Amino acid sequence: MDLAWSMEESNHFGTDEFIEYCRMLGAEPYICVNMGIGTMDEAQAWVEYCNGTGDTYWANLRRENGHEEPYNSSTGDWATRCTGGGRSGLSRPKTT
Repeated sequence: MDLAWSMEESNHFGTDEFIEYCRMLGAEPYICVNMGIGTMDEAQAWVEYCNGTGDTYWANLRRENGHEEPYNSSTGDWATRCTGGGRSGLSRPKTT
């Protein structure tokens, strides 16, 4: 269940598919890390999956998924996803 949208998310179009699609289009991938419901560990793992060169769990997983070379994704952003109604992580400031 996707907590932000309250619906099922299959994740069939993941990181590898996204990078491949961007390359087909000749576009630079823009990776956005969700810090609203995501964790710093998840963000670090994703960066390692995309760009890792060492003998690490995440770099090796990317290799096992058929992508020997790192993606070298250089653009990105941190997102809290806490704007707008109904979004997870939404917190309204207390006023006095």
